Amino acid sequence: MINPDKYIRGAVIELLKPMRAWYVTVPIPIKVPDGEVYAIIPNQSKQPTEISKDCYDWACQVNIDLWQVSSFGNPPSTALDDAVEVVLNKMANFSIPTWIVQHIELENQVDLPVTSTDKTIYRKVLTFNMWLDRKMAEVERTTVNSMPPEADYPVEIGDFD
Repeated sequence: MINPDKYIRGAVIELLKPMRAWYVTVPIPIKVPDGEVYAIIPNQSKQPTEISKDCYDWACQVNIDLWQVSSFGNPPSTALDDAVEVVLNKMANFSIPTWIVQHIELENQVDLPVTSTDKTIYRKVLTFNMWLDRKMAEVERTTVNSMPPEADYPVEIGDFD
């Protein structure tokens, strides 16, 4: 069984380029200029589904939190709405190396604006559900399936002599 979390995060961050994106928070040495739209991947969830001896699928969820910080009182720009369009279009073609993305859909979008004494923070959180299959990648990595073709035939009683 392989945990898909780091693969999902890495693929989302790579997919969103040239937009800057990070996991959980903006790293301390990085300064994001006012007005720039950036993404945070704050959390993920998953649960196993479709479990069998040769398959272990995951029902996963990832949040993409889009931010735009402006001086206090400045109205939101259309840049954040444009960024949502970009994310929606890119996530429609989402893929992860060595995984099969069976299905992906936008479940929800929530606007979460916040104001402080000197800044206005415009946020849009997009929640995506996906179904991932590791079956094909696992088969490629194991030698169990390198048995000769006759091993796939049913064993008859009496073949154990």
